[in-house]
Amino acid sequence: MRNTTIDLLKFISSILIIYLHASQFMSLPFYIPATDLAGDFFFIVSGYFVFRYCANIKHNNTSVAVKDVIMSKIKKVYIEYVVSLIMGFIILNIILFEGGKVV
Repeated sequence: MRNTTIDLLKFISSILIIYLHASQFMSLPFYIPATDLAGDFFFIVSGYFVFRYCANIKHNNTSVAVKDVIMSKIKKVYIEYVVSLIMGFIILNIILFEGGKVV
């Protein structure tokens, strides 16, 4: 069962992480203190859910290694990761280079 509150908090933390990374390349108007903790929150919640998933599987008397769970998660997001990486390089190229000169 999904917890929409945690999903909302993960979404907000991902937006804050994007803002934090964007502020390194652009001069954004203000600093948001919560951006420092957004990445930590995101990884703690993700780790909790991986552990909970493994504990539920163990409770149901089926055997699965944590490594297998992590690899299945990686396989699910691999295509999205590659696409976002390519888009990031394209956008970074557009931002940093104008007519062959570094801005």
